[in-house]
Amino acid sequence: MCKGVETKEQWIILQQIGCPVLQGYYFSKPMRYQEVQHWCKKTESTSHPSE
Repeated sequence: MCKGVETKEQWIILQQIGCPVLQGYYFSKPMRYQEVQHWCKKTESTSHPSE
């Protein structure tokens, strides 16, 4: 897991080097469990957080 992704540039580089799991403020602020469930449903059809 690659943690601390804060920019699109970091996201692209980490994808290019094969990091399979990413997390950080670029994707979302910290959330409660219920918020995570809602966020996952809302974003499950996108591969990029800004789409």
